Amino acid sequence: MDRNRFRLSLRELRSSNWQIFEELASEFLVDEFPSLRTTATSSGDGGRDAKLFQPGGEETVAFQYSIRVDWSTKISSAVTTVKANFPKTTRLIYVTNQEIGAKGDDAIAAARKNHAIDLDIKDQNWFLERRNTTPARQEAAEALGSVADSFLASAGVIERKSAALTSPESQAACVYLGLQFEDDTREKGLTKLCFEALVRSALRSTDSENRLGRQEIRSQIRQILPTHDAATVDRHTDSALRRLEKRFVRHWKQEDGYCLTFEETVRINARLMDLAVADEDLNRALAAHIHAEAALRNERLSAATAEAMLPCTRRVLDQVLWQRGEVFAASVAQGNTDFEFPELEQVARETLANGETPSPGSIQQKIIIGAATEALSNPSPGLQKYLRNAADAYTLFAFMRETPDVQSAVVKMFSKGDVWLDTTVILPLFAEELVDSAEARTYTSIFRAARQAGIGLHMTRGVLEEVESHMHRSLTYARRAESGQTWEGRVPFLAAAFALTGRARGSLPNWLERYRGDARGQDDVAEYLQDHFGIRCTDLDEASTQADPELRAAVQTEWEEAHERRRTATGAQADAMNTARLVRHDVENYLGVIGRRAREDRSPFGFSTWWLTTDRTAHRLHYRLSQQFQASNLPPSPVMSPDFLVNYLAVGPIRGRLEDGQHAQLPISVADIPSLDLLPTALLDAAEEIREELQDMPEHVKRRRVRDSLDASRRRMGGLANNGLDDTLSNITASR
Repeated sequence: MDRNRFRLSLRELRSSNWQIFEELASEFLVDEFPSLRTTATSSGDGGRDAKLFQPGGEETVAFQYSIRVDWSTKISSAVTTVKANFPKTTRLIYVTNQEIGAKGDDAIAAARKNHAIDLDIKDQNWFLERRNTTPARQEAAEALGSVADSFLASAGVIERKSAALTSPESQAACVYLGLQFEDDTREKGLTKLCFEALVRSALRSTDSENRLGRQEIRSQIRQILPTHDAATVDRHTDSALRRLEKRFVRHWKQEDGYCLTFEETVRINARLMDLAVADEDLNRALAAHIHAEAALRNERLSAATAEAMLPCTRRVLDQVLWQRGEVFAASVAQGNTDFEFPELEQVARETLANGETPSPGSIQQKIIIGAATEALSNPSPGLQKYLRNAADAYTLFAFMRETPDVQSAVVKMFSKGDVWLDTTVILPLFAEELVDSAEARTYTSIFRAARQAGIGLHMTRGVLEEVESHMHRSLTYARRAESGQTWEGRVPFLAAAFALTGRARGSLPNWLERYRGDARGQDDVAEYLQDHFGIRCTDLDEASTQADPELRAAVQTEWEEAHERRRTATGAQADAMNTARLVRHDVENYLGVIGRRAREDRSPFGFSTWWLTTDRTAHRLHYRLSQQFQASNLPPSPVMSPDFLVNYLAVGPIRGRLEDGQHAQLPISVADIPSLDLLPTALLDAAEEIREELQDMPEHVKRRRVRDSLDASRRRMGGLANNGLDDTLSNITASR
């Protein structure tokens, strides 16, 4: 018996399946208890669904079969009822299809303490581990498999996996696109891959006795892609049918009818079963985020409330992924480089407003939004896999909505290139080396994938200077803080990141020494970045001088005004020389990339030279310049966001160069990590106080306590303007 099929069958049992579960449980137990007799009736059984008869009529063991989700309540009731009605009972065996595991320890302890009953819980895992141990058990498990088959035949899997779409056919198409993209060769053209997935989706309920004609298949696919030329869609559909014929699809030529082969139906059902089973892991991961967010807000959620929030959280995630896919596909199809992905919070509020959810602004809605944000930013490995697959499926579906010839749209993007990196995307590489989990290293994963795909990574000497200068500033901050001196301005990003891992501020100098020495700091940093990340130092100064003088003047003015706004916003002391240096570096990157493109005759997304940055000024600069220059005189924007690069690596023309493991690790959302600069010094001072109070504890305990306190306080920073710094500091103090 296949484990996933049996697991899905157990999970999908409903009250109407009660009798089949009783038969399954009795068959699994009879080897251990040969004299077991079923005694359950619909009219009542004194708290027992089956009992074990002992010689002489002495009843000491009772059985409770249950498929109720609220197992904790059921167990408590069963123990009380059995002890009252059958006082000689010393052992209660609770048999359930639910997954309980260690969560049942409290119930076991309570049964022993309050009723002198040894509670033995045989849950879903107990069944799974024994499914093939005897022929009788194997046969019983196979009989239960009909439950999984019925579920797969329904729309359950489809609806859960593509909730952002509305029509059943679109939902099914999106799920099959995701499966095909995951299973098929990376070298296959996306147009072929997508239409083969749509054909499989249309034929999903067929067999040799229930076939679909060519016109019916065409009609279904036209309905999914209603805005495209019908003849074009039909041509791609017919081509897909020809490619799939014989191996995956059977064709009755006389009637021009089609169905999936038996082998292909079995394969697809197995994959759908994998998806259905993965739902449990997904729900567990999201539930953990919901409870963590509730704890952060000092809210206690009942099990029922938390469970009711799960579908809302999933709906938010699906809408975010769908809208991001739509924006990316539309931008590529239209050759528009000036786009931004929708803000998660705004998407979440709109999504929740359209469903039966907690009222706007309620604490439950805030918990849902916070949980969704954390799920995207810090997913567990299982959740990461789900999100990556869903993001790819939604993106492919969005591309098909834009154009039936997906491959033609994608090949507009560069297939090889060089990317210059801004300081804002290099500093996180160092911060991520403080993170123990490799899966949590967002930028590291992006650049590893980029190198694997053949993209050259570069930085200018100016950016190198900024990185090394930032390290020196972080070092100065740590030394001043250790000596009790006041620090003016924002905490440097790397110093804040170091503190967020729970490490002692005084050990920051030792950590930074890994990357730079005192004599030749810039050379040290350059060598480290090249050796570990393949980032080469390549200046753009000469290329930037080729820019039109009028354009250069306008770009420089924009950057000067941007840096002035930043100084005003942060209250930092004006440093004319430092500001001029930063402006010069930004102008060199922006105009230098444009200069290197001069010999390239490409579409906006086809250029092979880009500037990767998270700087908002850089991303909005082209729009501001378009208000001053005619379109014909203004070069396309050279700016690329990390989010765009991730989507490009996932579905772009070079996706075939990525190993499967590397593709799966691509992040879903690239968080605005430099916002750590906003951490106030007082918050980090409070963290050091926690370390001092825990001075007798092991180092790993100190780190964990400080890290958790700082992380929780950092996530509260969104409400800092309303709540004030004092509230934030009191929260971190209360967690000591």
